[in-house]
Amino acid sequence: MPCINCYLSWAQEGLVAAYKLGVDEDAFLLSLLSDYGACVYLPWPLKQYFVVQGDAVQRVYDAPSKILSFVPIRKGMQHTAFGSPNSIAQSSVMESHIFPNHAKALQKSKLSPPLASFIASLSARLGSLAAEIDASGGQLQLPLVEWISNVMFLSAVSAMFGDRFFDTIDMTPSEFRTTFAAFDNAFPLLASGMIPPFLHSSIAPIRKGLEARGKLDAEFRKFIDAGLPGLDSGVIHEMWRISTEAGWPAEETARILTADCWAIQANAPWAAVWLVLYVLQAPGMVEEVLEEVANVDLEALDIAKTSTEMPVITSCLTETVRLSTSSFSIRDVEEDFFLPASPSSAAGGSNGKGKSAVDGCTIPAGSKIVCGTRVPHLSDWEGAREWDGKRFLGEEKAKRTREVRGFGGGISVCEGRSLAQAELKAFLALLLSSFDITILKPISASGGTPTSTTKINIKGGHEGISPTLAEGRTGMGVHQFSSDDVLVTVKRRAKVE
Repeated sequence: MPCINCYLSWAQEGLVAAYKLGVDEDAFLLSLLSDYGACVYLPWPLKQYFVVQGDAVQRVYDAPSKILSFVPIRKGMQHTAFGSPNSIAQSSVMESHIFPNHAKALQKSKLSPPLASFIASLSARLGSLAAEIDASGGQLQLPLVEWISNVMFLSAVSAMFGDRFFDTIDMTPSEFRTTFAAFDNAFPLLASGMIPPFLHSSIAPIRKGLEARGKLDAEFRKFIDAGLPGLDSGVIHEMWRISTEAGWPAEETARILTADCWAIQANAPWAAVWLVLYVLQAPGMVEEVLEEVANVDLEALDIAKTSTEMPVITSCLTETVRLSTSSFSIRDVEEDFFLPASPSSAAGGSNGKGKSAVDGCTIPAGSKIVCGTRVPHLSDWEGAREWDGKRFLGEEKAKRTREVRGFGGGISVCEGRSLAQAELKAFLALLLSSFDITILKPISASGGTPTSTTKINIKGGHEGISPTLAEGRTGMGVHQFSSDDVLVTVKRRAKVE
């Protein structure tokens, strides 16, 4: 098994790897592929085998759970990131009831009620925006990232926790979102488990994140004590039912709900921003989306319609997930795992560093595997750095959708992916059919000119703009933004008779 920078000591090479991964994730992970092939071991402090080639990632996903497991990682995260004591996080109830029923409750056949709640909340917020535009003389300027992420966040709360959630807690919607953001900011550090608990209070982002997590737990406890008003089914109701039947105290059930809140809110709002940014700045794409949604009954939008009647939007979303995500899929190696070489990995290690990647390699039991899903997204496609909204349009092209792994895969695939995708498609369809949006310029958090911006590449040699990316979220899912934004003008879209 190749090991990076083998001329250094293990400690030195591990620190160099961790530093490079944090500074420029794309460059570092792509260099692993070109220098070492499909798989390479990164020593302390990471101590993980990174799999960075598409076929090899799929082999990890296809491996049986008795060889490559995820359950211990999922249990551990409930403890390290969400604060459940080990008596709860490691309980057999997690594996026997919580995890399987969580997946069942998020199957497509169960998603009509939450999607309807999402659309109802979204429609009300779009109506409020329309009223503001009318009161402002027919157009309005607003910060796009802040507005979209806020609307998506609050609409998703309604989808999962019901439209009476904010009636039962003390926080306002704005306070709740701000508190969530503080916890989410600390999440990568907490979930890594690399920082011992006795240091948490001395690291400001972690300290603030833990305070915020405690406040979220307290609000969900109030929701539980009120009897989950407005919810008589769905994944949240199931988690409450199982926890209650297991005899867990309400404060522990609240931590389970905080975990679900994080799962639905850490990525989807940002995916919506990316989707809109790309579609608005790709020449002709808004028109193609509008032509498609003109044939869809948006007032009766459901899971089936978002799956079968929106191929253009589906292609745009899949391409956005391909280009705007960095997801690490992690596995515990329970038995020695042989990762055979694939034809496309044979080019790796041409400098002599990656011989075992060409021949195949055995990853020993007791190790951890990390699948860097972003690497194939940037290496296995023509024009991989360009956003192409039609990349997955058509029966043949759509077959490659399975190679987009932003939602993970195998036993750790995101269980809420079907709901998230339906919400994102509904959001784009309803937003663009209601409003004409023009991008003006990037702005800083204070409304001035930002010190830097990020250019995005669009097929055909076109360029667009986006705010700079947030730091410290390598492998955490959809790329989030810094505090900068993009100023837009919004008008009501003229209805075509």
